[in-house]
Amino acid sequence: DLLIIDDEYEIRNGIARYFPWKNLGIRVAAVCEGGAEALALLGKRKIDLILCDIKMPGMDGIRFAEIVREYSYPCEIVFLSAYKDFEYARKAIELGVKNYIIKPAGYEELQATFSRLVEELDREREGGRDAPLPAPPEASEGSLTDQVRMLVSADMRNASLTSVSDSLELSPNYLSSLLNQECGKTFCAIAMEVRMKEAAALLKNSHLRVYEVGESVGYVNVKSFTRAFRQYFGIPPREYGASAHE
Repeated sequence: DLLIIDDEYEIRNGIARYFPWKNLGIRVAAVCEGGAEALALLGKRKIDLILCDIKMPGMDGIRFAEIVREYSYPCEIVFLSAYKDFEYARKAIELGVKNYIIKPAGYEELQATFSRLVEELDREREGGRDAPLPAPPEASEGSLTDQVRMLVSADMRNASLTSVSDSLELSPNYLSSLLNQECGKTFCAIAMEVRMKEAAALLKNSHLRVYEVGESVGYVNVKSFTRAFRQYFGIPPREYGASAHE
């Protein structure tokens, strides 16, 4: 099954409808206009192949691929871009992306790329390595918690119980109840865990100021961010960042 992600309606639907995917033994499972929508879909059904635009509003294709790899979803990604950019290509290689196709995507390149991927998938299945939907990162927590983490990761500045429950097509109260049953955590606790781990990584691996890190993970007030970080890690972010760069 193939998932196509592109913020431009004409491109995603044109590729889905007019390229002869059936001739390659591929079924177009869905089309999405953004990464958050696609991540919600990945938690509900098995997708083998993804054709993903790079430059999209909100979460770009690079971030989407990082999250897919972080949570070990068993699918192959092909990037689609209007830009010949070395940095994009380098990042694609790091993420194990199978190809980097420049728009407008030509028939021959799409055919060659996806024919090869179908052959690779067939060989893996013949060898008994057809993977099921991935287990969550912590064995004690199920796939719903995993999906919530991914959706918060995708849009940390705006993610809320309401926005995440809408993406999962659940009511906020029902999502809260399911999370409590599945992992014994509230949505706020899971969201804070995602935000704090990302903040720690930024403090350790970048030279952003504390307020910039706070803003990037969803805190508009540096005092609120500092208080939350101290509550989670036991030390203030400035001290954590200083020790990481010693």
